[in-house]
Amino acid sequence: MAPQDSKPAGGAELVEVVAATGGAVLLTAALIALAHLHRAGRTDLLRRAAGWAARRTGLTAWSALPSLLVALSLVTALFGMYWDIALHIDDGRDAGPLANPAHYFILIGLFGIFASGLIAIALPDEKPSRAAVKIAPGWYAPLGGVVLLATASFSLAGFPLDDVWHRLFGQDVTLWGPTHLMLIGGAGLSLIGHAILLVEGGPKIDPVRWAKGFLGFIARTRLAGVCGGLLIGLSTFQAEFDFGVPQFRLVFQPLLIGVAAGVALVAARIYAGRGAALAAVAYFLVIRGIVVLLVGPVLGETTPHMPIWVAEAVVVELAALWIGRERPYLLGAVAGLGIGTIGLAAEWGWSHLWMPMPWPGAMLEEALALVPVTAVAAGLVGAFVGTALAVPRFPGRLPVPRAA
Repeated sequence: MAPQDSKPAGGAELVEVVAATGGAVLLTAALIALAHLHRAGRTDLLRRAAGWAARRTGLTAWSALPSLLVALSLVTALFGMYWDIALHIDDGRDAGPLANPAHYFILIGLFGIFASGLIAIALPDEKPSRAAVKIAPGWYAPLGGVVLLATASFSLAGFPLDDVWHRLFGQDVTLWGPTHLMLIGGAGLSLIGHAILLVEGGPKIDPVRWAKGFLGFIARTRLAGVCGGLLIGLSTFQAEFDFGVPQFRLVFQPLLIGVAAGVALVAARIYAGRGAALAAVAYFLVIRGIVVLLVGPVLGETTPHMPIWVAEAVVVELAALWIGRERPYLLGAVAGLGIGTIGLAAEWGWSHLWMPMPWPGAMLEEALALVPVTAVAAGLVGAFVGTALAVPRFPGRLPVPRAA
C-alpha cells in the first residue's frame, strides 16, 4: 500500500484547474471582444497593427499581422515544449501545471496561434481569396486563418484533457500519450495553416526591391521559412529520441525522420523553388539550435539533440534538378527513395557522432525494409502539399492535385 503522505498519481489540484480555466476563458473573451469591436468599426487597434506589419513584410495587411504573430508563437511553444520535457527528465513530475515554468511558454505559444487565426478571420474587409470561407453576408474568412484557429483549438484542448487523462489513468512517461499528441500535433500542423495564409495574402510587390532589415529578410525567405517550420513541427514527434529516453522501439526514429523530410522538404522545393529544401533545413538548424543552447547549456537541463537533415535536402534538390517540379509526384517518389536510402545512411552516421542513442547495426535490416517505403509515401504527401500551395503562384504550370 502506498504511504499516506505520497503524492497522488492523478491530475492537478482543483484550485489550479480553476485558475487555469478562468484565465483561459478571460483571455479568449477579451480576444473575441476585440475582434467584434473591429468588425463593428468601433476600434482601429487591429487595423493599425496590421498596417504596421504590412509595411514591414509586404504582405496584405490582413495576413501580415497574424503571420508574424503565429511565427513568434510557434517558436515560443517550441521552446516551452523542449524545456518541459527536459524538466521532466531531470526533476520528475510537476508539483502542478502552474508550478512548471515551461508550461507558461507552451500555453502562451498555443494561445498565440489561436489568436493569430482569430485575428486573420476578423481583419479582412473583402473576400480575401477564392478559398475563403463565408462567415456572414459580406464577411469572408481566409482559409489559412480557419486552419490556424482549428489546429490551435485542437492543441489547446489537449491541456484540460491531459488532466482528465491523468486522473483516469495516472501519470504516464511518454510523449506519445493521446493528449500529448494533441498538443504537439495541433501545433505542428498549424504550419499548414500558416502556409495557406501566406498563399492567400502574398505580397503585392516584389519584397526583394524594398524589404530591409531582419523582417525584410524573413519576408524574402518566407516560403522556405514556413516549410522549415513544418520540418520543425514534424520533428517534434521524435523528441523522446532527441533526449535519449524513447519508450518505443528505436526503429521509429529513422521512420519519423523519413516522414518529416519527405513531407516538408519535398513540399518546400515544389512550393518555394530552387534551393528551398536547403533553406528550410537552415531555418530548422538555426531555430532548433537556439532551443538546444537555451535548454541545455543556458538553463542547465538535459540537452535535446536533433537530426542533421542536410543530406536529405541535397537529395531533394538534386532530384528536382533532374525531374523538375512540373512532375511533382514523380519528384516526390524519387526524392522519397533518396531520403529513405542516402538520407538514412547520413542520419545513421550522424547518430554515432552526436545523437544520444547511436543506431545499432542490428537495426539495419529492419530499417532498410521500412524506411525507404515510408519515405516514398511521405514524398508523395509532400508533393501534394507543395503542389497545392504552389498552384496559385504558377497557374497552368503545375497539375492541380484534385485526384490525389
